[in-house]
Formats: sequence, structure tokens, C-alpha cells
Amino acid sequence: MNGIRLSDDKRLFVSYSFLKGNGVSEKLISKWSCRKSCVKKYFDLKPFIEYNSIPKSTLTKLPSESHLRSLLNEEQHNSQQEYYNNLLQEANEKDFINFKEEYKQDRRLTPEQITICAKLRAVWEKILKNNTGKRGETEFLFKAFTSIFKDKYKTYESFCVSKAKARNDINSVVIDARWFREHESSIN
Repeated sequence: MNGIRLSDDKRLFVSYSFLKGNGVSEKLISKWSCRKSCVKKYFDLKPFIEYNSIPKSTLTKLPSESHLRSLLNEEQHNSQQEYYNNLLQEANEKDFINFKEEYKQDRRLTPEQITICAKLRAVWEKILKNNTGKRGETEFLFKAFTSIFKDKYKTYESFCVSKAKARNDINSVVIDARWFREHESSIN
């Protein structure tokens, strides 16, 4: 959020505009500055005040520190999800061209299947390249993947199994073996 920031040492700071928006007058804020009773820090050239240095009488007008921290965590989570969504969407829309020629070599594939395989391949390549093992990263990638390929994996667990397969043989998760099954009619 624009009006809430965490310092490098995880202290919570709120902006002047946040304080004004929550009923704290500019006159009161200037009194704090004159008395030097609050810790001030600048983020992007804008002044912020450390939440815990605000006088207790004013803190009662503000949302709790835990509430503000949870808002920051939620915002960070949403921005991370958006990053992975954009990353995989770009692979799906642009990077698939790099793999189309490879799948044209497989004569069993139709033009539509070639495009599907190239798009899946581009997305899986991005997933494998960007899955560094950070906490929660695979879940972000799963959600981003299912936003593009809605019916490919129903559960997070099946996605993880496929990700492990893709590390060994990426085409095992790209090419759908069901396309090549012989369909015999039960009627003669």
C-alpha cells in the first residue's frame, strides 16, 4: 500500500497522507515534528512516521499494527501472483514460437496440436527456469498455470508430479499420449 511501508529492519511506517486519511490533523503531525517525539523516515522522497513512535492517544484512531501488516502481506502476495501470471502468460503468447518448429517435425501432430505443444513447452520451460525453490513459489506457478490451461491439472499435487516429470523429460508433459491411441470401434 502506498501509505504503509516496512523498513529494512521490518519496522512499520505510515505516511502523512495515511494519517490524515485516518483522522489525524496536520496540526497534530506538525506538533510531533516540533517535539521530535516520532521517528521519521523517507520512502521515495515522501515522509513516513514509524507506527510505534506515534503517541498512544493517536494510535487509537488508527488500524492496529497487525491489521496493517496483514494488508502489506496480502498486497505482496497479490503482486507476486501477478508477476508469475505475467511471466507464464508471456511464454504462452510469445515464447511458444521458439518451439513450434521442433513439434512440426513430429508428423503425428496436427497443426492445432503443434501449437498446443509449443505453448505448453514454452510455459513449462518458464516454470522450470523460474522455480528456484523459494517458499510458496510452486503454488504461485500452479495458479498461474491453471489461469492459462484451466483443465490441464485439477489439483496442486498433480501439477507437482508433472513438474517432476518435466525436469526429466519435458515432452512427457507436453505431448498428450492420448492423441495417438488407436480407437477401435466396439461395433463391427
